[in-house]
Amino acid sequence: MADYSPYSFSKINLAACPFAFWLRYHEKLKGVRNPIFDLGSVIHLILAKLIEYIIAGKEYDSDQVILRYMRATVRDRIDELRKEVWLFEKYFEFNPELVVGVEERMSINRDGTAGKYNSSFLRGILDLIEIDGDTCIITDHKSQFNVLSDGDMAKHEQLRFYCFMVMHFWPQVERFITRIYFTRYGVTKSAVIEKDQVLRYGKRLAISIDHIEAMDKWPAIPGDTCTICSYYNECPHLRRVGDEIDEPQQITTAEEALRTAKLIRVREQQVLRLKPLLKKYCGKSGSVELSDTFEYAYRGQKDIVWDTEEVYDALKE
Repeated sequence: MADYSPYSFSKINLAACPFAFWLRYHEKLKGVRNPIFDLGSVIHLILAKLIEYIIAGKEYDSDQVILRYMRATVRDRIDELRKEVWLFEKYFEFNPELVVGVEERMSINRDGTAGKYNSSFLRGILDLIEIDGDTCIITDHKSQFNVLSDGDMAKHEQLRFYCFMVMHFWPQVERFITRIYFTRYGVTKSAVIEKDQVLRYGKRLAISIDHIEAMDKWPAIPGDTCTICSYYNECPHLRRVGDEIDEPQQITTAEEALRTAKLIRVREQQVLRLKPLLKKYCGKSGSVELSDTFEYAYRGQKDIVWDTEEVYDALKE
């Protein structure tokens, strides 16, 4: 059996598509960088610094923090960063006296003992950890567009993975309050997870890792993994423009339906990646004409002023 440790949640999640997993961990391909995630990476870093300043009781200039940690790839989105920092300062709640970790790198060995980050069995980076007696509050920052429902929060696998990690370092914890702070909206959603639920998750996690280590076939399986996949250009379900297109003229069998669904899923993700790049170009250089009757263009946007308190209350509901 192969050993792909250290296992992060993202590595385990990628194994849902064995083909992508094979490209990453057997062929060692880096894949295509997805610029969609750049803004999220930067805001994660900025929020971590702001939390550290708040804990230390230090004054700071939020604009200077943004400029210091902003990357060149998101320089044209500084207004979005400013808005998200403003939302954070106004709506994000935590108790500085309870904080035990900010952007905390955690790793454990197969026997459950603390390990070195690059050579352990499991590892992860937790955005914010608070401990209050036998209760642990874990907060994960997300820059995604959709706010999760209560049902999705209650069964969120990544948060359970974090709970499992924390349990090994603070064994007195009996109850977890898992939170996701949605940086685009200044909204926090939470769910309560008891220790016995985390223990059950640990058993499922062990089964998942056993399955990964036993894999010897590498089919491409479209699904949730497509959203974060960096190997869409290599995907066998994708047919590039100009290639022979294997598209059914009608769908009459379950096999044709499955093949078509896979093709659609992969193409949808490719379009999501390419649109922001074309939008950025059009915003700077003008429209792209495909013909006399069709063009892609970026028309800009109009600002609409909403009462922030009313919007926040509505999102909380």
